[in-house]
Amino acid sequence: MKIPRFFEGLTQKEYLLARKSLELSVGYFNDDEILVDEGKRTNTFWLVVSGALQGARCYPDGSRDLVQLYTAGDAVCLDVVCTRSRRSLLQISSIGMSEVIAIDYDALVAYAPPNTRVRPSKTVHMKIMDNIVRTLADDSIRKQYKVDVLYKRHLRARIETFFQHMREKTGNMAFDIGMDREQFAQYLGVNRSALSHELSMMREEGMIEFKKGHFEILESPRA
Repeated sequence: MKIPRFFEGLTQKEYLLARKSLELSVGYFNDDEILVDEGKRTNTFWLVVSGALQGARCYPDGSRDLVQLYTAGDAVCLDVVCTRSRRSLLQISSIGMSEVIAIDYDALVAYAPPNTRVRPSKTVHMKIMDNIVRTLADDSIRKQYKVDVLYKRHLRARIETFFQHMREKTGNMAFDIGMDREQFAQYLGVNRSALSHELSMMREEGMIEFKKGHFEILESPRA
């Protein structure tokens, strides 16, 4: 059994005991199915096993902006459940079919649901709490990357900055961004037609090659 990144540092035995203690189970969501609505309270956060989730701001006219993309290994709404209000600032929904593990934060902090007889060691508990801190720190850095992208005034610079982050994250010149064209445009804060035009120009200039959400950098992006 593969141990999720959130539980790194635990042995197979410790992880299985944690699953039993926290009564963890895998859930499945269909495309655009909502896990939690914007402004709603949640005591649950999710670990993405496969597929992807998105965090979006929704507006009265039905439009929405993609603020955050979550892929396999990411923790969703962990920052929310660590706040006093526990109200999500974003609508969290599935992109395509996704597989997630739902975790009750209160049970995790207590490291056992009420009345459970299964309570792993304090050492295991501390490992998990350390992972919470690291996960929140990673999430903070990822949000800084988003700010770094949006800080650029011109679309070309935003695309190049995003690709640079993806190259550093994956360690490869070719990668899947996990978004369709509309979602990518929302992430960059531009309209879809402008993004498609700019990507086509970059392809013609020999900078990139792409097919749907898979991109390959043919020339190092300019800063």
